[in-house]
Amino acid sequence: MKVLIEPEAEAEIEAAATWYQLEAPGLGNEFMRAVQTAVATLGRQPAAFAIAYGRTRRIGLRRFPWSLFYEIDADQVAVLACLHQHRDPQDWPHN
Repeated sequence: MKVLIEPEAEAEIEAAATWYQLEAPGLGNEFMRAVQTAVATLGRQPAAFAIAYGRTRRIGLRRFPWSLFYEIDADQVAVLACLHQHRDPQDWPHN
């Protein structure tokens, strides 16, 4: 299934990767690989992950305390946000 990353989610992913890269060289690249792995998994098994609320599901990133929040439509998966796991999804700035 096709996975679309919404612009807001893309910005959150890029900001987190930049922060990790500044913390330790190469760590931002590892974060991006974790995102890519999660996105590939969503393309293969979008319904395999728990519903966070309403229609929105979440998949955690391996090794990082972040999750991708997404919804499944008829022909695609839309990634809506990439949030640190200690952040309340109700506080999304783009809600």
